[in-house]
Amino acid sequence: MNTPKRLRVVGFSILVIGLMIAGLVYATRLPDDEDVEFVSKREILQMERIGGKANVLASELRQLFFELWHGQKLAFTLAYLSVGGSGACFLLARSMTGGASADDMTAP
Repeated sequence: MNTPKRLRVVGFSILVIGLMIAGLVYATRLPDDEDVEFVSKREILQMERIGGKANVLASELRQLFFELWHGQKLAFTLAYLSVGGSGACFLLARSMTGGASADDMTAP
Protein backbone atom coordinates (compact mmCIF):
# COMPACT_ATOMS: atom_id res chain seq x y z
CA MET A 1 0.00 0.00 0.00
CA ASN A 2 1.49 3.35 -1.00
CA THR A 3 1.80 6.32 1.33
CA PRO A 4 -1.12 8.44 0.01
CA LYS A 5 -3.45 5.48 0.27
CA ARG A 6 -2.31 4.84 3.85
CA LEU A 7 -2.92 8.49 4.69
CA ARG A 8 -6.44 8.24 3.29
CA VAL A 9 -7.10 5.13 5.38
CA VAL A 10 -5.70 6.84 8.48
CA GLY A 11 -7.78 9.95 7.77
CA PHE A 12 -10.94 7.92 7.33
CA SER A 13 -10.18 5.98 10.53
CA ILE A 14 -9.61 9.19 12.49
CA LEU A 15 -12.87 10.60 11.19
CA VAL A 16 -14.99 7.54 11.94
CA ILE A 17 -13.48 6.73 15.35
CA GLY A 18 -13.39 10.38 16.42
CA LEU A 19 -17.02 11.01 15.51
CA MET A 20 -18.09 7.78 17.21
CA ILE A 21 -16.29 8.77 20.41
CA ALA A 22 -17.72 12.29 20.20
CA GLY A 23 -21.22 10.85 19.81
CA LEU A 24 -20.63 8.52 22.76
CA VAL A 25 -19.40 11.37 24.93
CA TYR A 26 -22.37 13.52 23.89
CA ALA A 27 -24.85 10.73 24.65
CA THR A 28 -23.37 9.85 28.04
CA ARG A 29 -22.29 13.30 29.19
CA LEU A 30 -23.04 14.48 32.66
CA PRO A 31 -25.13 17.61 33.01
CA ASP A 32 -23.00 20.71 32.68
CA ASP A 33 -22.09 22.16 36.01
CA GLU A 34 -24.03 25.25 36.88
CA ASP A 35 -21.31 26.17 39.36
CA VAL A 36 -19.43 28.49 37.05
CA GLU A 37 -16.39 29.90 38.75
CA PHE A 38 -17.28 33.55 39.26
CA VAL A 39 -14.44 35.98 39.71
CA SER A 40 -15.40 39.23 41.38
CA LYS A 41 -14.15 42.62 40.29
CA ARG A 42 -12.09 42.81 43.45
CA GLU A 43 -10.29 39.58 42.55
CA ILE A 44 -9.71 40.81 39.01
CA LEU A 45 -8.22 44.04 40.30
CA GLN A 46 -5.99 42.08 42.69
CA MET A 47 -4.79 39.84 39.86
CA GLU A 48 -4.12 42.92 37.73
CA ARG A 49 -2.10 44.55 40.51
CA ILE A 50 0.01 41.44 41.00
CA GLY A 51 0.61 40.37 37.42
CA GLY A 52 -0.75 43.11 35.20
CA LYS A 53 -3.34 42.88 32.45
CA ALA A 54 -1.50 39.92 30.93
CA ASN A 55 -2.23 37.95 34.11
CA VAL A 56 -5.95 38.71 33.83
CA LEU A 57 -5.97 37.76 30.13
CA ALA A 58 -4.06 34.53 30.84
CA SER A 59 -6.54 33.64 33.56
CA GLU A 60 -9.50 34.21 31.24
CA LEU A 61 -7.90 32.16 28.44
CA ARG A 62 -7.10 29.33 30.86
CA GLN A 63 -10.71 29.27 32.06
CA LEU A 64 -12.00 29.30 28.48
CA PHE A 65 -9.66 26.45 27.49
CA PHE A 66 -10.62 24.28 30.45
CA GLU A 67 -14.32 24.77 29.73
CA LEU A 68 -13.80 23.01 26.38
CA TRP A 69 -13.01 19.72 28.15
CA HIS A 70 -16.28 19.20 30.06
CA GLY A 71 -19.75 17.99 29.14
CA GLN A 72 -21.29 18.87 25.81
CA LYS A 73 -18.39 21.11 24.80
CA LEU A 74 -16.04 18.11 25.08
CA ALA A 75 -18.10 16.20 22.51
CA PHE A 76 -18.00 19.12 20.07
CA THR A 77 -14.27 19.62 20.68
CA LEU A 78 -13.61 15.96 19.89
CA ALA A 79 -15.75 16.16 16.74
CA TYR A 80 -13.90 19.27 15.50
CA LEU A 81 -10.51 17.71 16.24
CA SER A 82 -11.38 14.50 14.42
CA VAL A 83 -12.70 16.38 11.37
CA GLY A 84 -9.60 18.59 11.36
CA GLY A 85 -7.20 15.67 11.77
CA SER A 86 -8.81 13.64 9.03
CA GLY A 87 -8.93 16.69 6.77
CA ALA A 88 -5.21 17.20 7.32
CA CYS A 89 -4.54 13.57 6.38
CA PHE A 90 -6.67 13.87 3.23
CA LEU A 91 -4.97 17.11 2.20
CA LEU A 92 -1.53 15.65 2.79
CA ALA A 93 -2.41 12.57 0.74
CA ARG A 94 -3.74 14.77 -2.03
CA SER A 95 -0.61 16.91 -2.05
CA MET A 96 1.55 13.78 -2.27
CA THR A 97 -0.32 12.65 -5.38
CA GLY A 98 -0.01 16.06 -7.00
CA GLY A 99 -3.71 16.87 -6.70
CA ALA A 100 -4.88 13.80 -8.62
CA SER A 101 -7.78 11.85 -7.23
CA ALA A 102 -7.63 8.13 -6.42
CA ASP A 103 -9.59 7.32 -9.61
CA ASP A 104 -7.07 9.14 -11.80
CA MET A 105 -4.22 7.13 -10.31
CA THR A 106 -5.57 3.75 -11.32
CA ALA A 107 -4.00 3.28 -14.73
CA PRO A 108 -4.99 0.41 -17.03
